[in-house]
Amino acid sequence: MHRFMRAIGFAGLKSRRDEDWLMKKITREFTTETRFTSIDGEEQVALDVNIAKGLGVTLRGSWREDGSFRQEFYYPWLRGRNTSTTVPCQVERHMEKAGFSGFLEDAKLGFMLIFFIENGIQYERRAGNAEIAVQSGGVKLSGLSVNGCVMLPLHKTVDQVEVARAFSQAKIELIEAAKRGDEEAMETLTIGEYNEAALIAERVMTEDVYSVIDTTFMPCGVESDHYSVLGTILETQKVQNRWTGETVHVLTVDCNDIIFDVAINDADLAGIPEIGRRFKGEIWLQGRLEMPHQMPGADQWPDGGLLPPGEAPEPGDPFGWLQ
Repeated sequence: MHRFMRAIGFAGLKSRRDEDWLMKKITREFTTETRFTSIDGEEQVALDVNIAKGLGVTLRGSWREDGSFRQEFYYPWLRGRNTSTTVPCQVERHMEKAGFSGFLEDAKLGFMLIFFIENGIQYERRAGNAEIAVQSGGVKLSGLSVNGCVMLPLHKTVDQVEVARAFSQAKIELIEAAKRGDEEAMETLTIGEYNEAALIAERVMTEDVYSVIDTTFMPCGVESDHYSVLGTILETQKVQNRWTGETVHVLTVDCNDIIFDVAINDADLAGIPEIGRRFKGEIWLQGRLEMPHQMPGADQWPDGGLLPPGEAPEPGDPFGWLQ
C-alpha cells in the first residue's frame, strides 16, 4: 500500500482488503478518465478521482474485455498552486513502473532536485512511443507528508531580512558564475561555506539549532525524492476528504526561496499552523510540469474542498474510516 495515502485523508487504509475496496470505488466513481498510448506502445487508462480541493488519487492500468479494471499502480497527489521554479527540467522514466521523475538544479538550493512528476501522463501523450524532451514553462512543486510539526518563527528586523535577501541573491550569482568556470567565484563560494559552517558550529554550542537555522531543504532517507524541509508558512487552509471525513492541512511553505504546497493529515501534524510560523517535516516531493497547451483536467474539487453544510461523509464505510 502507498505510505502517503494517509497524507490526503486515508489514514484508515491499513490492509490489502481496505486497498482493494478503495480501488474498486475509484473504478466506479472516478472524476476523469484518460486513455493514451504509453511509451511502450501499450493502450493505457488513467482514472483520476478528486477527494478534496487540489487532492486526489490516480489509478493506472487498463480495462479488460469483461469490464473489470487491471490495476498497475496508483498514487496520491497534491496539485501545487505556485510556480516554484522556471529552470530547465530533465525527465527520466522509472525502471519499475510507468512513472517519471523530474531533475532540475536550482541555484537557490545548490543541488540537483529530484521529484515525482504528478502529470506524467501528459508527458507520455506528448512523447508517444519515444522518450522526447518536452519544453516546460516551469514546475509547480508540492509535497505529501506523514510526519510534521509547527515551530515558532525567528524574530527578524526589516534590516536583517533585507541583508539575508541580498546575501542569497549574491550567492546565487556566484553559483551561476562558478558553473560557467569562474575560478574566483568557486574560491569565494568555498571560503564562504567554510566560514558559514564555522559560525554555525560556534553558535550551536550555546543556542538551539533551530534558532540558528531559519530554513532548510535537504534529501533524507534512501528515496531520491524524499526531503527534510523547514520553511516559513505563507498560507494555510483545511480541506476535508469527502470519502472519509478526515481533515487535511494544505500549507504553502517558503523554503530556501522555493515556494510549494504541502499536504499533511491533521492527525500527523503537531502544533497549530499559522502564517509566519514554520513547518518542519519530511515530504515526498511531487511536481507538475507546466507544458504549453495543457490538457484540461479537474484541478480542484468544485465545492472548494469542504463538504456542503449539513452533508456528512459518504455512509456505508465498511472499514471504520469514519471512527
